[in-house]
Amino acid sequence: MDKAAFETSRMVDSARNANGEVVGRQVGRSVHKQNLAWSKMDKEKWWEMNRWFDDGHFTFYCHYFNHNFGRWETRLFYLGDVKTNPYLVDPVSGEPAYYLNASFNVIDCGVV
Repeated sequence: MDKAAFETSRMVDSARNANGEVVGRQVGRSVHKQNLAWSKMDKEKWWEMNRWFDDGHFTFYCHYFNHNFGRWETRLFYLGDVKTNPYLVDPVSGEPAYYLNASFNVIDCGVV
């Protein structure tokens, strides 16, 4: 894996008061997203990972390191965006030799 960016989203209930100032508060807890990326990925490995998600593992429990708090946590996640670039595609079979810039993200469902 070449990249594994960790992101956090916070839902906020906000509005402006009579003075035009933003007044808000966080709703619920922070939600995490892990972006995973490979500059080059073997085609069989890419297909294997995508089959796993498609074969009933769209949501799954993930044990991960929370970089905001410096501790390990286990939460329910779901598969987000998946993208890749086929490279050296065989004109007959349609199969690439491998994939470039393969990536997907997994997103915290908000369930503890």
